[in-house]
Amino acid sequence: MQDMGALQPGLPSPVMLPEHWDLLIIDLKDCFFTIPLHPDDAEKFAFTVPATNKQEPAKRYQWVVLPQGMKNSPTLCQTFVAWALQPFRQTHQSLLVYHYMDDILIAGEKLDFTEILQELQHTLGSKNLHIAPEKVQRQCPWQYLGWTITGSTVRPQKIKLHTEINTLTDAQKLMGNIQWVRSIAGITNDDLAPLMSLLGTSVNANSRRQLTPEQKLALEKVTDKILTATVQRKITGLPLRLLIVNSSAQRKHLLGLIIPQNDNDLKILEWIFLSFQSKNTICTRIELFANMIIKGRKRIIDMAGREPDVIYIPIVQDYLNWLLTTSETFQIALAEYPGTLSNAYPPTKFLPILQDQTFEEIPVRSETPVEGLTVFTDAGRKSKRAAATWYTDSQWKHHILQGHLGDSLQTLELRAVLWVFQQWPETPLNIVSDSLYVVGTVQRLERAMVKMVKNATLYMLLMQLLHLLNQRLTPYFITHIRSHQFQYGLSIGNNNADQLVAATWTNHTINLFEQARLSHDFFHQSARVLARQFNLPIT
Repeated sequence: MQDMGALQPGLPSPVMLPEHWDLLIIDLKDCFFTIPLHPDDAEKFAFTVPATNKQEPAKRYQWVVLPQGMKNSPTLCQTFVAWALQPFRQTHQSLLVYHYMDDILIAGEKLDFTEILQELQHTLGSKNLHIAPEKVQRQCPWQYLGWTITGSTVRPQKIKLHTEINTLTDAQKLMGNIQWVRSIAGITNDDLAPLMSLLGTSVNANSRRQLTPEQKLALEKVTDKILTATVQRKITGLPLRLLIVNSSAQRKHLLGLIIPQNDNDLKILEWIFLSFQSKNTICTRIELFANMIIKGRKRIIDMAGREPDVIYIPIVQDYLNWLLTTSETFQIALAEYPGTLSNAYPPTKFLPILQDQTFEEIPVRSETPVEGLTVFTDAGRKSKRAAATWYTDSQWKHHILQGHLGDSLQTLELRAVLWVFQQWPETPLNIVSDSLYVVGTVQRLERAMVKMVKNATLYMLLMQLLHLLNQRLTPYFITHIRSHQFQYGLSIGNNNADQLVAATWTNHTINLFEQARLSHDFFHQSARVLARQFNLPIT
């Protein structure tokens, strides 16, 4: 049987029911068993019930209604009920009609419940669908698809979190329950961070798990949020807005809020979160903002059928103007956006998370060289060491770092750059490296989100470097140079760094004549070039 696919991949959001509108909720009785199959198709659903011990002939049957448990039955059920409801929708276009499987919700201003119910019974009954009288809801609070709805709010129905965690299966169920309700309860990635390690990397469903004291506290906080979770129903006539939160507590993980256009009070319709782990090892701050804009726009279009009226983004104006002009990532996120992009947030302080909002400044990293010290870094795979060298006070100086057990060329290169930033935290720096990996990493790392990687050494170095860059106030510039390309300009410093990490280089105290000799053995420079490079007399 060919899969017909899902016609409704998700639940309708109850927050889009206008505030204070009346609701009528009905449930169809034995829905599958009241949907007839076409007589020509019934024979395709024949089955046989054999007799015990073959004591009589087997009995043969045919399904004449939609078989429960068949792969495509849910899709056929949705299609049939939607077809049956269509005349009612056309007659009452001012009403909102939510239909999910056999659950139907009617919303409108000052509903005449008796008239609407009678018309639904007649319209659906003509298609052999019957309303379960014991499941008709007319009065507040209403229960619908796991939510409790009042005149102005929506909250999850009581959820019993299974907090006794003994196996990976228990942990998976717990995280699944939390994931389902977090967009209403406002359970942030920071709230979930201590619990994520429960999932681990094991695929054994029975692998043992035990909550740590930190995880127990995190679970208590999550439980409290679920018990007190409340969001607002939409306000008629007010467009939706996307508000991006970048508070100090959320500096690592951005979050978004869907709110109505209401400057007097902050009413939250839904919370939006990015993935806990980014797909790439390093996700830049601008990529995080772009991802949130894309996700927020998509969600609001899905809910309301139109773009958000305003997107609030916590970026200072100069930086925002620069991004709109030069950042392809940012431009793609805002492509064809017809609304307003603003960094002037609504004057409300009702939500504590907005009280320490952090506005992103222009990064400390410079796109062009700065007035300051120039340091060359390199690492040697064979020698297992990294080096930094710089020219100051009319002489070359250097520092050599011995590699650690398990170091790769990448981690050695990172160690050299890390040492440079540790050595000159308040000095403007130009860093030159022949490692595209290191240059690309440093260019993306400031204020970024770093994904947990399997290589513990690499992750430790990335986090140390991230901390240094985030704390840094003086500008820095980093650029890539091709190895052994020239013997002039920046190549002089790069060649010096390369010789310091060469496997044949063992003397940590630079002897200029010895260094020149080794350089000549490796690069075959002329005497005049060696004299200029190493500041030696020509005779």
